[in-house]
Amino acid sequence: MRLSEFRIKNFRSILDSGWNTLSTDNITAIIGQNESGKTSVLEALYSFYNGSLSEDVLRSDMSMPEVSCSYTPDNDEAFDIIENDRMPPEVLSVIKTNNKIVFTRKWYPDLSSRVFLSGKDVAAIFEEIENNEQLLTETVINQIHILIKESKNSRYEIKRLGESTVPLKNELDKTAKKQAGLKKLLRRSSDAPKKETLKHDMEEAAREYDRIAEKLKEEENSLHETKIKLSGQEFIKEHGNHCLELIQELKKTGAELENICKELTETEKGMVLLKSRREKKTGEKKLLKTKKRHASISRRMDSLKEKSGHKIRLVKKLIEGKESARAEKEASHEFNIKNNLYSNEQACEALFQRLPRHEFFEDFSSLLPNRIDLEDIFECNNKVEGYKAVRNFLIIAGLDPDFFKQTNKRILKQKIENLNNEVTIDFQEYWRQNLGKTNKIRIHFDLEHYDISNPEKRGKPYLEFWIKDQYERLYPNQRSRGVRWFLSFYLELKAYVIEHEHLHRMLLIDEPGLSLHARAQEDVLKVFEDIRGKIQIIYTTHSSHLIDHNKLYRLLAVQRANENSEQSETIIFDASHLHSATSDTLSPVCSLLGTGAAKQQSVNQGKNVIVEDISSFYFLSALYKLTENPEVLHFLPAQGPAGVTTLVNLLTGWGFDFSILLFDNENNSGFINELNMQLKRFDAKNPDSRLQLTENIAGPEDLFSTLDFKKHIIKKRIGISAGNSDYIKQNDL
Repeated sequence: MRLSEFRIKNFRSILDSGWNTLSTDNITAIIGQNESGKTSVLEALYSFYNGSLSEDVLRSDMSMPEVSCSYTPDNDEAFDIIENDRMPPEVLSVIKTNNKIVFTRKWYPDLSSRVFLSGKDVAAIFEEIENNEQLLTETVINQIHILIKESKNSRYEIKRLGESTVPLKNELDKTAKKQAGLKKLLRRSSDAPKKETLKHDMEEAAREYDRIAEKLKEEENSLHETKIKLSGQEFIKEHGNHCLELIQELKKTGAELENICKELTETEKGMVLLKSRREKKTGEKKLLKTKKRHASISRRMDSLKEKSGHKIRLVKKLIEGKESARAEKEASHEFNIKNNLYSNEQACEALFQRLPRHEFFEDFSSLLPNRIDLEDIFECNNKVEGYKAVRNFLIIAGLDPDFFKQTNKRILKQKIENLNNEVTIDFQEYWRQNLGKTNKIRIHFDLEHYDISNPEKRGKPYLEFWIKDQYERLYPNQRSRGVRWFLSFYLELKAYVIEHEHLHRMLLIDEPGLSLHARAQEDVLKVFEDIRGKIQIIYTTHSSHLIDHNKLYRLLAVQRANENSEQSETIIFDASHLHSATSDTLSPVCSLLGTGAAKQQSVNQGKNVIVEDISSFYFLSALYKLTENPEVLHFLPAQGPAGVTTLVNLLTGWGFDFSILLFDNENNSGFINELNMQLKRFDAKNPDSRLQLTENIAGPEDLFSTLDFKKHIIKKRIGISAGNSDYIKQNDL
């Protein structure tokens, strides 16, 4: 992935840089005066990647830094890690549609930090997922409390129903006895009227019995149903109470984890202050103990999240009335889907691993030594002087330790000579300086052995290095600092590309080539050009020789909002807004393009409109005058698409404001895409674009009706079947 944009907040003098666009061709130069904040940009990007932060970068108001970086995937392989069932589908869709992934690292007062996926749409999706999970938890908690209340009401109802059946049973028994007594009297009685009365009383008693029996049955049925209901409620309540316990334990463990994280951070910071061996040993024991506690609490936290998440869904299904086995199955399925999806932090962690590694090169301090023992090379003794430079040299030469085990001295010397020639030829491709007119330097090494003058190492092999020219054979430290620095720079970057061929890298370089001659600084830029296909480079510079005047889209201009105050905040202009930067900020560019911009008459500092050719210039200038518009426009003719690019670079470098007006034809379509890749401000689909495309008008002649074109321009009575510009082209006019 390639870093395409960044935004820095609350970092040293940078209050809020806004979003700044980097060059699409992997080389971005940051220009600006001393103390403007150029190095702060590099440091912020470096801190974003590794999370480290010193108190020196904090602002006086103690507002904490925040750095956001937007990356563009290089190819489809970059999506491999997110094209799986763990990435929320909505997030994957947004990333693919926008073709960018935005990360934000935010720091806290204890200097700890958190990195997460940002970007308006992606952040909103993850937030919605978290909110839905929180809403589910809150809903289930409320339902559990309602269930507990209902369960209590059910027990009260069972007690009430149990108590209410007792008098009904007594009354039923009493009515049954009354029926039996009436029946007995009826059998004994011989008086007809009395029998009729007894029959009537018996019927009334029977009805009363049935009424009481029916009511008793209803009460008993209600009691039975309530008991069944309570049984179900008690079953769900048991799961509910366990769920509440898990949620409460999760909150408690979360607080423990937060405290142990703070303790761990403080312990790690305190280790730096320890001086004595005893203090360090005690500190290491404390740190190890704290880390073990942190790991233990983290494991418990993960376990509780899993248990509570599953239990919440199970309780929800049970409350909805699902049978126990089915509820368990559905809850497990839903939780597995949810648990398998990345959270914002998990998605960020997975994607962060694919980011190009940010390397900060402040200086190439490992200079090639005069000599180095082979033993130190084989044992990777990085403490010996020049080890890193020698290692880089051997990587470029393609040498490994087995090379020096060649027993035939003649063959070995010949191989060394061949390698010296190969390395020299490659180096001379970049270091174009001569000693005199034609005398070029050569890089040379020999395999030697210590003699009797060094009895302790007698017979042991060592490598001896020379920087030769036509007349002299000198050790590296006998050459100028500029030569030694460039050689170290060359070895470092070339070896870096070879060693990390399959890895994504980004180099942050502060002021390369300060000790070099102007022409040699251009050679530094040539090295950048050579490696930019594999490594993205962002560097700061004051030198016009480290800027390509044909590629000003590579520039970021950094300056203070108030030029006269070093306490003023830093503002950054990307290539789309260089015209807003001050002349002092743009001085390297003005030096490069020439400082006579203010004296020439063809370009005005007001509103300039670049058109593609001289024909467009004459037509549009004349037609604009006819409009009698009081606003002054200056039309600038180019010589085709390449000429437009030249004018864009000139006007950008001079800090002039301008727009581009192109006609809708085949010649311009490919150029427009290329221009938009370099500078995003030239997007014809954007209503605020500085590029205007005359849709369906292929040339300035098509601004006329066919009749007016024939009458006023070519002044002939002829038939024109196609467009006016087509007629011009077909007749080679």
